Amino acid sequence: MASSKEVIIIGGGISGLGMAIQLKRLLGHDNFTIYEKSDNIGGTWWHNRYPACACDIPSHFYSYSFALNPDWTSMYPGRDELHRYFMSVADRYDILPRCQFNTMCLDLRWDSARSLWICTFQNTETGQTFVREAPVVVSAVGTLDRPYIPQLEGAESFQGKMFHSARWDDSLEVRNKNIVVLGNGASATQFVPELVKQVAPKGQVTQLVRSAHWWTKRGNPTYSSAFKLTMKYIPLAARIYRVFLAWELEKVFYSFLMTKDGARMRQKIRDTTNSYIENDAPSQYRQVLKPNYEPGCKRRVNTATYLAALHSPNMHLAKDNAVKIGPRHVETASGETYPADAIIFATGFMTQKWLHPIQVKGENGRDLHQVWDSTGGAEAYKGTVVTGFPNFFILYGPNAATGQHSVIFHSECQINYTCRLLRQVLSGSSPAASIMVKPEAQRRDLAWVHGRLKNLVFNSGCQSWWMDPETKKNTFIYPDPMFLYWLRTIFPRWSDFEVRRVESPKSSISRVLTSALLSLGVGSLALMSLKDSERPEDADGFFEARRSAGAKAGVDADEQTRRRQRKKRTESSLRIVIQEGLGQLSIILEPGNFSFYRFSQIMALFSLGRGASVQAGVTICCLVAFVLFGYDQGVFGGILQNEDWQNQFDRPNDAKTGIIVSCYNLGCLAGCIFDLYVLTRFAITVNFFVGDKLGRRRTIWLAMVLVLVGATLQTTAYNVPHLVIGRVVTGLGTGIKTSTVPMYQSELCEAESRGRLVSSEVLFVGVGITIAYWFDFGMSYVGGAIAWRLPIAFQMVFALGVVVLVFALPESPRWLFVKGRDQEAINVLCQVHDKDPSDPYIVSESTSIQKAIELELAANKNDSFLSIFRNDTIRTRYRILLAWGVQFMNQAGGINLVVYYIPSVLVQNVGLSPRMSQVLGGCINMMFMFGSILPSFALDRMGRRKTMIWGCTGLSICMLMVAVLLSRVGYSNGHTCASAAVAFFFLYMLIFGMSVNCVPWVYVPEILPLESRTRGTAIGISSNWLWNFTVVMITPVIINRLQWKAYLIFMVTNLLFVPAFYFFYPETSNFKLEDVDLIFSQGGNPVSVARQMTKDMRRNNINVNSNGTISVDTEKSQTMIVESA
Repeated sequence: MASSKEVIIIGGGISGLGMAIQLKRLLGHDNFTIYEKSDNIGGTWWHNRYPACACDIPSHFYSYSFALNPDWTSMYPGRDELHRYFMSVADRYDILPRCQFNTMCLDLRWDSARSLWICTFQNTETGQTFVREAPVVVSAVGTLDRPYIPQLEGAESFQGKMFHSARWDDSLEVRNKNIVVLGNGASATQFVPELVKQVAPKGQVTQLVRSAHWWTKRGNPTYSSAFKLTMKYIPLAARIYRVFLAWELEKVFYSFLMTKDGARMRQKIRDTTNSYIENDAPSQYRQVLKPNYEPGCKRRVNTATYLAALHSPNMHLAKDNAVKIGPRHVETASGETYPADAIIFATGFMTQKWLHPIQVKGENGRDLHQVWDSTGGAEAYKGTVVTGFPNFFILYGPNAATGQHSVIFHSECQINYTCRLLRQVLSGSSPAASIMVKPEAQRRDLAWVHGRLKNLVFNSGCQSWWMDPETKKNTFIYPDPMFLYWLRTIFPRWSDFEVRRVESPKSSISRVLTSALLSLGVGSLALMSLKDSERPEDADGFFEARRSAGAKAGVDADEQTRRRQRKKRTESSLRIVIQEGLGQLSIILEPGNFSFYRFSQIMALFSLGRGASVQAGVTICCLVAFVLFGYDQGVFGGILQNEDWQNQFDRPNDAKTGIIVSCYNLGCLAGCIFDLYVLTRFAITVNFFVGDKLGRRRTIWLAMVLVLVGATLQTTAYNVPHLVIGRVVTGLGTGIKTSTVPMYQSELCEAESRGRLVSSEVLFVGVGITIAYWFDFGMSYVGGAIAWRLPIAFQMVFALGVVVLVFALPESPRWLFVKGRDQEAINVLCQVHDKDPSDPYIVSESTSIQKAIELELAANKNDSFLSIFRNDTIRTRYRILLAWGVQFMNQAGGINLVVYYIPSVLVQNVGLSPRMSQVLGGCINMMFMFGSILPSFALDRMGRRKTMIWGCTGLSICMLMVAVLLSRVGYSNGHTCASAAVAFFFLYMLIFGMSVNCVPWVYVPEILPLESRTRGTAIGISSNWLWNFTVVMITPVIINRLQWKAYLIFMVTNLLFVPAFYFFYPETSNFKLEDVDLIFSQGGNPVSVARQMTKDMRRNNINVNSNGTISVDTEKSQTMIVESA
């Protein structure tokens, strides 16, 4: 392997400068040289010096993310200001001393034996050639450095000045001269208006064009001092503004799609351009200026001065081709002759001549240009690397350009991606000799690129500099939004690369020993942070317990237990090392982490006491969590009609609205899956650590943290992707929370109050929805962005409350028993029920829990994820399906049609005004809350089965009546029918709150066995979020297209739930959680068994004895003993 680690960068433009800086910033590598063929850095902004030369991308986004400039003078800065910016960045990072100017690269050859590139350069001033060797070469030559000048007959006879606009002749005198301009691209659009002014009063500018452009009228507003100060001193202001500008540019990509939405956007561009031409251009030029190809097929041209300049008597525009040049004139194909004192070519660049004139030869002498010729045009994996050419990177390479975005943003994506790849070669004690993309990976990537390009506007028939003129292959454009390119270049897919290493046995041994020492060191830190088995009652005990943890372990555990603990701690340490690539997240979440543990223990010092106060604390914590749940559900209902929100997100159509709203539910579904896999006994997909270690409290804490992060992202959203990401993260936290909080509440309350308490949680969902709706309504009078940003941000208040409160609460005793922490579990039972450990109730409760665990462990000996789907002696699979089904009923009845969209429904289907719809929407959702009051006090007396059966029947009738009444809208009695339909919406929400709203949340943790309760609850709740997403996603579409028929769908689903619940779902009210196992272990139909057991419970007094048996004392004082296992 080469001993040198020098990096050669070819080109000192935007990409070359950025590459050099990021080598220093990201890799700490300063052994590089930039070879630039001109006499200064800046690339395009150094070469182009024509009058009025300026950028057509907003300045705050046309700058490096690591070097923001708050002092831009205008939105679209001129060439001089841009070049000053790049010079200042080069000075800041001390790049100029590592630049070698006036040096052109001629040849690159790969030496496989030494893993080196042999590079031949030429001094452009002296003609002297020299050779440099380096293991890595980065090409940053760009595509706009080779001007295209057509070969015209007689050009050598011309006696005036003749040049390309990219090589402007500053000595040109134009006053009273005749200037012929060939071409009308972006450059000509900028300098022609200036020439028209300068040739006056007697001169003439003649512009010969072959095709027209899609013109956009655009001014160039200057930035005020206040704006500059805001960008400079307000934290994140410049970053947020960049995000806004990025989305405005990103939206243009969707006009490239050959879809109905894309066609609609292109028609809007067509109308705007035609209107601009009709209003601003002279009538004789309008047909010349109007293009006849699809908008977007060529890059749009932005101008505020060009069409106005066409009115000047010193300007002449002709659609004609120059065919011959005389000493002082230009002849055209139409036979016209135009006098010329100077000829300026604005004919673009040779963009398809990638890397010319550099000769590049890789492995086995393969010539890169011959390879590209054989494939019909240049191509590279992610536009950056080519198979067969190790350690060679191309910035702004084939199919890496953007048709609408900032070149700098895209270049940074490639630069950062290259740095991540180069880390293998330049960093570490044993770096790789070379890295190269695999052929199959490159083929796969290119097949996707060119397959997607077929469905974009670039292939619609026009000829642009993005297309190879001979092969018609688009070698320039990346066929997706730049946001997605950024995502795809964050993490290299290492399986796509071949990394070659050359190392001695000594270095291999050294690397192994280093890894071992690292593991030992990190493992020692982890061992110091692992939590103790008991929680002290006071501050002194807390710190004393930390000091005496080892002594206690020796007293309380036998040798076998100590070995097991050491093994677990060792595994924990190794896991931290293995998960280093995931950053610090796994360490933060590790229950043994000292900071996490200390916060938990310090919060525990603020004890809630015992008995009723603890139960009240648990209830309050769970209720606040479900208020947050309801608030999240309802907050967008009132925002969707907000005018500022609509404008901010470009007035999304029905499908996009469905995506914005329903992506939250996808996050919730992902949260349930996270809860299912990560927080259960064996993590499968997101393996932060093995084992069901978090418990209920820490899981709730994690969920609230995710909600806080998601709420922050939503509050600061300035574009749809930003908003969607925030809603998905919030949904992730909500999914984890909703699969844990009901289970936590159920496991800390008595059987006779379980239904009432868990139903209260669902009542407070209604409270949260009501708060959200009326908060939205009140803020609608404020106006501006705060009218929707503040309601979204307000959810953080509830999340913070739960984060603080949850650690002052006890852990679930059932979870502690499962983990073998029996004494802690008994202490929690004593604390919650305010009894002594010897109290018969505590003895009975702890014994029944332990026996239930033994019964379930016996039934689930194979403790894998799939074991919960086996039809064992306690019928776990059947119970999982019941849990999944009851949550399906909760959503498939159409509730979120009302919760999310009732204002939209009242506007579109009923015909009410937006303001009245918001008022009625809030009132309708209050019925949800009022309906939930009854089961919160009486569900245990009402029963689960009866409540669901009459509730589904009532909901079906309501949906039927809504459909019937809305079908009459538009007839003579339509207004009366619409009003009656609103009344049935009120009744629907009242019935739902009284029945289907609360039963599933109580029923799921009740019906599941303890050993499978975490996973089973997650599966059940995942059904809720899956169908929640489905209903929310399709609702905007069906209420618009099916109108009143949409409600018949939900009438049918509710009606089908009635026989399903009657025949398959057993009654569980007033049963202890451990006793529910008996319903399913007796054999026969569980519905019949539960009915019989309920009758027996009414006639007899059933208790769980301390030996684990169940005794039934009959009225005749006879005793029957039933073994529980």
